[in-house]
Amino acid sequence: MGVNSLKDEACFGFGSFDFLIWFFHLSLSLGFGLADHRVPCPRGKIFGGSHAINNAGYTRGNFRDYDAWESVYGATGWNYRTLLPYFLRTENNTDPAVVAAAPRFHSTTGPLEITTPPNLDPIIGRWLNAVQQLGWPLSDYGNLEQQFGVTVLQCTQSATNGTRQTTASAYVEVNIARPNLHVLLHAHVTRVLFEGDSSSSNTTSNTTTPPTATGVEYVRPDDEGNRTYTVSARREVILSAGSINSPQILMLSGIGHQDHLSSLGIATRVELPVGDNLAEHFLVPFDFLVTNASDIGYGRHLYYNLNAANLYAFFTNASGPLQRLPFMETYIGTGVNGNTDWPDGVLYMLINQGRRESLKK
Repeated sequence: MGVNSLKDEACFGFGSFDFLIWFFHLSLSLGFGLADHRVPCPRGKIFGGSHAINNAGYTRGNFRDYDAWESVYGATGWNYRTLLPYFLRTENNTDPAVVAAAPRFHSTTGPLEITTPPNLDPIIGRWLNAVQQLGWPLSDYGNLEQQFGVTVLQCTQSATNGTRQTTASAYVEVNIARPNLHVLLHAHVTRVLFEGDSSSSNTTSNTTTPPTATGVEYVRPDDEGNRTYTVSARREVILSAGSINSPQILMLSGIGHQDHLSSLGIATRVELPVGDNLAEHFLVPFDFLVTNASDIGYGRHLYYNLNAANLYAFFTNASGPLQRLPFMETYIGTGVNGNTDWPDGVLYMLINQGRRESLKK
C-alpha cells in the first residue's frame, strides 16, 4: 500500500499529488495517432487505491459485461444478478429520489456514501435540457440494466462533510481497531507464495496440480534500506491490487504465459493467459468556453481555490469550492451502435479545470 488515506483531502489532481500515483503507460498494438503507441494509465499508490485519485464518479459498469464474464469466459457466479446483492451491500445512497426511482438497484444501508452533487451549476440544467431535446431520456447510471440516456452522475462523496469516500475510508479505517485487522503501509508485495516455496526462491516448475497459495512476500523500507518479509495465511490469500498490479504479481509468482515469463527469468508454475485483454477507455477532451460567467458557480482549479477562506468553509461546514470534487457531473450513454441496453460510448461533462490565463487566450 502507499501512504495514508486522502479521504479528508478536498481536491485531487494528478499534478498536485504525483507521489501518490503509479504513472503507468499502456503500449497499444494500434497507434490511433498516439506518440510511441502509448497512453497514460495512472493508478493509485495510496491507501484506498485508485478510488482515492479518480474523478469520484459512481458507476458499476453494465450488466452485459458481467454476464459475458460468466457465459463467454467461464467465470461462474460473476453474472450481474449474482453480483447485484453485493453492490447493494456496499451502497448508502443519500438521494431519496434516486432510490425511489429504482429501489431494486439502490440501497441506503451500506458503508459507502453515494451522493448527487449539490448546488449544481446552472449550465448543468441547461445541458440536461438540451440533450433531452436531442432524444436522450433521463436515466440512472447506477441502474445496471438501463444506462442509455443522460443523467447527473452521482459520486462517492459524503453528504454530511463533503469528503471523498473510498474503499479505505468505508471499510478499513472504520474497522482499524479490530484485533484481526493489521494494515501495513509502504509495503510492496512482490509475489504470492505457494505450497513448497521457500522464502528466497521461485524455482518451481509447471505442474498439472493446481497450486495452493500460502502467503505473500513483500518489501518494506527500514533504516537500513528495503527488507524482504513473508506473511503466511491461515485460510486464504486475496489478491486485490488492481487491473495492472494484480496480473503483475501473478506473473512474478510464476503464473502467466510461459514464453513471456521465461524471457524474464521467471520459472512457470502455471501457464495461464494472465494479463491478456486489458481494455482501457480513451478520454478525448473537447474544451468549450462559457460566455456567461453566472452559468458556473465555482471554479474547480486547486491553484485558485486552496486558500485559508475556502479551507475554513470546507472544514467547518462542508461548503465552498473545495466541497466540489473534480468529478464528471453529467454523462450520456450514447447507444450509437443501436443497442440501448449496452451503450457503446459515454460523453461526460467536466466543468472548469483550466486556469484563467489559458482561458484568456
